[in-house]
Amino acid sequence: MKKLVLFIVSLALFVSPVNAEEGLTLSIGGELMERDMPQDIEEAKEVIRYLVDIANRADEQIEKNHNQYISEIESYKRKNEFLETKLENLESKLNEVSEANSEVKTGVNSVLKQNNRCTFLFGVGPIIGSDLSLGLHLNALSSYRILRNVQVGAEVFSYIYQNTNLNGAFGIGLVIGYSIY
Repeated sequence: MKKLVLFIVSLALFVSPVNAEEGLTLSIGGELMERDMPQDIEEAKEVIRYLVDIANRADEQIEKNHNQYISEIESYKRKNEFLETKLENLESKLNEVSEANSEVKTGVNSVLKQNNRCTFLFGVGPIIGSDLSLGLHLNALSSYRILRNVQVGAEVFSYIYQNTNLNGAFGIGLVIGYSIY
């Protein structure tokens, strides 16, 4: 297309009557050319050769830019394919994590929903009194979960001593606890 336009311009310059007062101004690809109108056929041939040279260089630059554009498109396609593969891998990992999260959530909920709101504990162990007398400590504890982890309960305990004037002790206590699970 460019060659056709240049040919027509050149032909018009060659065939048209020559007016010495008019000048030529041509801008191609940011390159500006100004000169007087050719006065004879030799000058017109020189202008035509110059225009053909500019057109040829423009075609070479267009082809070079086109090839560069095609290679950049291919590069972007490869990068896009790589990123799509990476995105698919991340999506599959996200799905795995989501599934694991739902399994953990289901497991925690099943533990919390178990009928373990009330807990009974029994304890036995040695005891040393303030006068270095030996004895036995017995206790029974019951706790009731009122919220998720908060527990309230009661304890009944007994101390049995030997080798002392005090034969034993008995008591009741309040239990407040927080469980971690």
